[in-house]
Amino acid sequence: MNGAANNLKIQSRGTLRQYGNTTWFVTQQRQIRLANNTTANYYFITSANTRVRGWVKTGSLKKSTRSFTNLYNVAKSKLGHRYVYGAVGPNTFDCSGYTKYVFQQAAQKTLPRVAQAQYRQYPKISKQRAQKGDLVFFGSGTGSISHVGIYVGGGKMIDAQDNGVKNEKVYVPWWHAVGYSRPVNFGA
Repeated sequence: MNGAANNLKIQSRGTLRQYGNTTWFVTQQRQIRLANNTTANYYFITSANTRVRGWVKTGSLKKSTRSFTNLYNVAKSKLGHRYVYGAVGPNTFDCSGYTKYVFQQAAQKTLPRVAQAQYRQYPKISKQRAQKGDLVFFGSGTGSISHVGIYVGGGKMIDAQDNGVKNEKVYVPWWHAVGYSRPVNFGA
């Protein structure tokens, strides 16, 4: 797309379908007048890896529900709910049942049922690279995970533990954090 809004040339270079399930970022919006005197809205998009970019008609995209804000809102909505060993929601949870429930509801991501399997399933992240929405795991080592929570930034997490679903610090004397994993990359 080049030229002024009233003298515009649009050239098709490809379709979004050829890029599969790619995450696109919208950086600009432009309204143009078409030859038949109607208007159309276009977005300038860039792929997550920044290799592909261009203008697309607004109807070609849909907003992702995979955002940390969405995940955090679902996670917060369960604060104060009771802990019950083996429970997977929607009103009572154990630790991995809670993370499984939140990711399914907020990001349509199906996590394994138990904390150890959740740790094994996804890419490992160092403490220094941990992002909001990563899972944080606890136990005596990576081979014996006994607890999991959702990292919410600032050294805090939301988790289901004996006192119910709580927002609490990751690094306290009664927890031994052994690692992080990233089921969904909310930063991409």
